[in-house]
Amino acid sequence: MFASERECREWLERSPNLANATENPSLTPQRSKQLRELTALYPKLFSYSPGKIKGVEVDMELIPNAKPVRHPIQQFGRAQAEIIRQWVTTALADGSYERAMPDNDWASRVHIAPSRNASGQLTKMRVCGDYRDVNKLLTSVAQRTPNRCH
Repeated sequence: MFASERECREWLERSPNLANATENPSLTPQRSKQLRELTALYPKLFSYSPGKIKGVEVDMELIPNAKPVRHPIQQFGRAQAEIIRQWVTTALADGSYERAMPDNDWASRVHIAPSRNASGQLTKMRVCGDYRDVNKLLTSVAQRTPNRCH
């Protein structure tokens, strides 16, 4: 294992994509083995899916007189539409997202982006929400968004 928790945290800060970290050619075989052991020992801490912190809410305030952002509906091919359908189903089931109310005036576009491993090979396609226009309407948040380390 790592010599200390601090050494582990420092290494993780330099390796944001943990899913590909054990394949990193810059790791020695011993470090790669240590990382696999560490992720096996703490599977919830080193999950490859988004984490959730129950019971925590973060308020985001809109600038005065902000108008809702509503992007037009996009057309996707069958394969892309299936990727998005699977992602939405999973996100709703695991509580990452909530179904919007029918009278909601807000709608952001989505993009499908390739996800690659450390050697550059395509591993999967991922769905990304485009919230740039929404972010422009938010006041700066003085409250830090919590993460699993807090």
